[in-house]
Parts: sequence; C-alpha cells; structure tokens
Amino acid sequence: MPGTKVSVSYPLASAQLFALIALWCVPFSTALTNIALGLFAIAALLAPELWRNWRNALRHPVSIATLALLGALAISVLYSSAPFEESIKWLAKYRKLLFIPLLIAVFQGRPLANVARLGLCVSLSFVLLLSISNYLGLTTIGPLYNADDPVTHAWVFKNHITAGLFSALLFSLAMDIAETASSARAKGLYYLLSLLALVNVLVMLQGRTGQVVIIMLAIYQIVCKLRKINFRHDRRLIAAQAVFLAILIGTTSASLYFKSTRLADTGSEISAYQQHNQSNATGLRLEWYRKSMELITQRPFFGYGAMGVHEAFKQLTDGYSGARGAVTANPHNQYLLFAVELGLVGLGLFIYLLVQIARAAARLPTQSRQLLSTWLFIFTMGCLVNSLLLDISEGYLFVLLSGILIGCANRPNPHNTKSL
Repeated sequence: MPGTKVSVSYPLASAQLFALIALWCVPFSTALTNIALGLFAIAALLAPELWRNWRNALRHPVSIATLALLGALAISVLYSSAPFEESIKWLAKYRKLLFIPLLIAVFQGRPLANVARLGLCVSLSFVLLLSISNYLGLTTIGPLYNADDPVTHAWVFKNHITAGLFSALLFSLAMDIAETASSARAKGLYYLLSLLALVNVLVMLQGRTGQVVIIMLAIYQIVCKLRKINFRHDRRLIAAQAVFLAILIGTTSASLYFKSTRLADTGSEISAYQQHNQSNATGLRLEWYRKSMELITQRPFFGYGAMGVHEAFKQLTDGYSGARGAVTANPHNQYLLFAVELGLVGLGLFIYLLVQIARAAARLPTQSRQLLSTWLFIFTMGCLVNSLLLDISEGYLFVLLSGILIGCANRPNPHNTKSL
C-alpha cells in the first residue's frame, strides 16, 4: 500500500550503507573503496532479503548481460595463449562486475538514488576544489602531486585521465542539479561548480580524453539551454542564463585554439610516430590498434583468451624497436581488448551489456537517468582510447552507479517481500 513503511534487516541496511560509502570514495581512495566493497559483500550475503529476492535481481537484463560477459571471460582462461596463472590474475581484474547483480539485489526498490547522487556530487566537488587549489599553488595535497613536474600540478588522487573523466561527470551533474535547484543562490552555486569543472578539465588537468568528452557534454548542455530559454520569463533570469551560456561557449571554444593544450599536440605526435616511429601516447595507441585489428582477423570468433593479448603482441613486436616494438597486455581500447581476448563474441557481449544498461537507464526517474546516462556516455566514449572497465576507478564507478541506480528502480517480487 502507498505510504506503507517497509523495514529492512540490519545486514541489508549495512550493505546499502557500505555500497554508498564505496561509491563516494571512488574519486579519492581506491583502498577505502575496496574495504567498503568487501564489507558490503559480507553484509549483503548475511541479509535475509537477498536470499528471498535474488532470483528477481538475477533475472534483470543487466544482471544477465553481466554474468554472460563474465562467463565468457572465465571460459577463455581454458584456451588462453597466456600461462594459466597469468590468465587467472587477468580474469580477477574483472571481478568487479560481480557486484552489479549483487547491488541490484541489495538496492531493490530502496529510495536511496538521490542520496547516492548528492553524496557523489559532494565527493567529486571536494576533489575538484583540491585540484584547483594544487594548480594555483595554494596546496600540495595528494599522493600524485609532484611539485617538480608541472604536468601533475592539478593532480590529487587520480591521474589526468581519470580525474578528467570524473570532472566531466561533475560538470554535467552540477548542471542537472542546478536545473531543479529551488533558489537562485543554489542555481548560481551549481552553475559555478560546473564552470570550475569545465576549466579544470580543459586548462588544468590536460587529459585529452576528458577534454574531448567534456567538450561534447558542453555542446549538449548549450543546445539544451538554448532550447529551454523562454523570453517571456523574468529578464534578469534570462540575462543570467545568457551570461552563463556566453562563458560556457567562450571557455569551450577557446580550449580548441589554445596551442598549449595537449589536444593541440595530437597532430604532432601522430606525425612523429608515422615518420620516426616515436613512442608517444598517440603513436603507441595507433600502433596497438593496428596490431589488435591484425590479431582479430587471425582469430575473429573467440580470440586469444584472457591475457592472450600480451602473448600475441610479443610475437608481433619481435625484432622491432620504438612504437612498433612496444609490448602491452592492454591496447588502451576496451572494445579492441575484448575483441582480441574473446573475439567478436566477447565484443558483442560487452556491447550488449552497455545497451542493457542504457535501456535500464532510460526507464529511471529523471535525476537518476541523467546521472547514469551521462556516466555511460563518458564511459563508452572513454573506452575508445582507454580500457576503462579494466581500470580500477572508472570500472568501479561504472559498476557502482549501474548497480545502485538500477537497483533502486527495480521493484522486488511482492510475494517474496516481508516486513522484518
């Protein structure tokens, strides 16, 4: 019945709390995230609600897609071209995917999506302010900050790639929260936060992945703002929106012309790779992509197995130096990585997982839909030049946001729900 309060067991409440803490810790501490997720798993397995409703959670399309991808990875260990021990260690890097169905089961029907969203906003904002403070020389905080290296002056807890993607998420999150803010002061605060995130990515962090993503997000936000402006409303509000849009457009446009940005260096890096076989960031990626495509054509259906990329690259680089001689287990493209490891079957399973999450996100309440859809966009774009599911921070955020937000909107079977 509407308005009926459903109590939960202490283990379930604890599991939900630990999962939220893990989500909020992702931007600044991998260790705390791991601890919180470990406690979450223990508490979840002790919760009686989990054992009553697990079938409903496992039947969710996102859970099915997740387990199918994990199953393919596990099977690939049996035929991998890499040693068995190395394949198992590589497979363990994807164990984070197991949390998705578990999170969906634990958060089924719980009204905690906004708590997760606002807590993440606070966490991302905290790291953003530290990054700006480090860049301006006001502080020297964080394990990755190095006073002797100007490239790391805006780094705090994460490198420029991860921090850039997280700030891009904060940019859109702050913009979305500003839309529903109840007061003009709150709107102004969140708009300012979004602009700071934009400048942080475009000027301070200098991560090209984040720069490309946030430019695309900024263009989307600009178009949305222009479509929503109603000139019949308060002229002061219109003027404020116009000023904000002008700053947003100006900052985004200027970033495309700054010769000091790493985006401007991309062309010269490509030329250095093509003409001199130079091992720069862009050149290495292009070389690894070329080799990955060659490997896919050799084993198109089931690939080389978990960790098989490293062994296959060894053979292709034998006798070469520079970029052409670089060996890696990670070609810095999640799609190509799965295609080489698991063949077109594995690539299809990964894309199927992304599609199922996108479909689930489209059915979420507005605020949850905006957050999950934004991170899914950032994640899928980032996977073109990085293996984000393999990476710890980006992978954890993908898993936690998907599991928590989808779980909160997934209603448990009423026949299995009992008040405790």
